[in-house]
Amino acid sequence: MQTMAKSFRSRYLVTLSLLLAGPCLAADNSVVSTVALTIPPLASIAKLDDIDLGDWSGSKGMSAETSVCVWSSSRAYAVTAMSTNPVDGDFTLAGPNASHIIYTVEWTDASANPRALAHGQSTGSLASPAKSAKCSDADALAAPTKFKVSIHQRELARATTGRYSDTLQLVVSAE
Repeated sequence: MQTMAKSFRSRYLVTLSLLLAGPCLAADNSVVSTVALTIPPLASIAKLDDIDLGDWSGSKGMSAETSVCVWSSSRAYAVTAMSTNPVDGDFTLAGPNASHIIYTVEWTDASANPRALAHGQSTGSLASPAKSAKCSDADALAAPTKFKVSIHQRELARATTGRYSDTLQLVVSAE
């Protein structure tokens, strides 16, 4: 009888061990999931108004400045300006009888760093304070980017009577 009890106990213990080694259920259980996202280099420009220099008085050069807002997902960007009337790489206003007036473009980023722009050439390492692509945040409003066009008096003095204009295309890209 003792052998039978010993045999029964051994079989019972083996069976019990197999049951405990199976799937384990617990009151708390966890798994891990990775969530990933990539923010690509993005940039936008907004709030740019047309610049009308008005009528020339016959003396002195002319200039006008306006504020724009540039947003970049990296907070750094480059700008490229292109005239629809470039002549020898200069920005020009086209007028009557195929005449042109050369003008310059200056860009001042949020760090108050003025840079002369050249037609078709990218100017980089510019700072954007905007935290919203809509440029509605306080940082964007406090430190707007300035865009200025200037015409030297000698260019105006050479020009013939008439209306002069250009369409300037500005392209921003995140760095």
